[in-house]
Amino acid sequence: MRNYRPINEMKCLCAGIVCAISLYAEPVLLVHDQAGALLRQIRVAVRPEGKVLASRDALFGAASAILLDDLGSLNEAVSITAEDRDSGIVELFAGRQVPAGPDAVLKFATKVNSGGHSATAGEYRESGGFGPVARLSCSGTGEANGPLYNEHGFLVGWHAVRSVNGQPITFAIPMERVVTGLIPILPAAIADWDRRRNAAADELYTKALAYTWAGDYDGAAFYWRQDREAEPENARTWYHLAFAEGKTGHSKEKTRCFRKAIELQPGFAAAHYDLGVGLALSGDRDGAMDEVKALKPLDADLSRRLEGFLGAVHTDELPAKKRPVPRPSV
Repeated sequence: MRNYRPINEMKCLCAGIVCAISLYAEPVLLVHDQAGALLRQIRVAVRPEGKVLASRDALFGAASAILLDDLGSLNEAVSITAEDRDSGIVELFAGRQVPAGPDAVLKFATKVNSGGHSATAGEYRESGGFGPVARLSCSGTGEANGPLYNEHGFLVGWHAVRSVNGQPITFAIPMERVVTGLIPILPAAIADWDRRRNAAADELYTKALAYTWAGDYDGAAFYWRQDREAEPENARTWYHLAFAEGKTGHSKEKTRCFRKAIELQPGFAAAHYDLGVGLALSGDRDGAMDEVKALKPLDADLSRRLEGFLGAVHTDELPAKKRPVPRPSV
């Protein structure tokens, strides 16, 4: 098993310049612009088969990146292979010769380490369609948007910093969510991936999600509506907006948004499930059963869960309308 322990500061020769890098026996990604100048250095998590998890926004404006692994070797980050816009994480490929990082632990951790600083994760709670997230209380400044380790040095999640009402709030994303949230994309060079981004929409999307995580649903709905205008074809925007609308008491709008997410992405299993739950709670058992059927070819487990939920929920059946009694002819 592998884990990370603090080591002394070391220097490396990279891209023709000497740069001092403080390491905690963790790999570091050196991010460069078009001219080859160093933009920033960030902590990353190396996974098996040369895959590297890095902060998504740390690659904004970048043209290339080089991985300095925990053995002191330099490896070019060849391409971006997957991303999770919600978590703010991208997966890069840096070559199979890169030594695998520490073992990952899927069990939630309370005591964690971020950038050499200890922190305590609060209660993990569901945050709409995103999944579980916890507030993170740091005893030191640490580094934003990077891997989290437990007290034994094993990878347990991701440290994300978001701004809510102008104040930075730190969150802990569990490793299970990190792993399941990554969506493979066609491998793309960093510069090409960055050119395809919509910077304005990215900012709105991240801000709306931050308010959702913080439990400020009025603020979340406000920014999700703005993001909906910026990228009306994004099914996940409609999906997150549905959650915020429901939390602010707009049940009809919640249903409409779930349906729109499904219209844009018919295979969106989570949207079918949440729509089914909402319909069941509103008394529309037939509509909920339609979602059970729609889920079967998409996600059999979610289909069974929704069907089980329907079996446990007792919805009041509306009485059939009485037909008028015909008057006898005179």
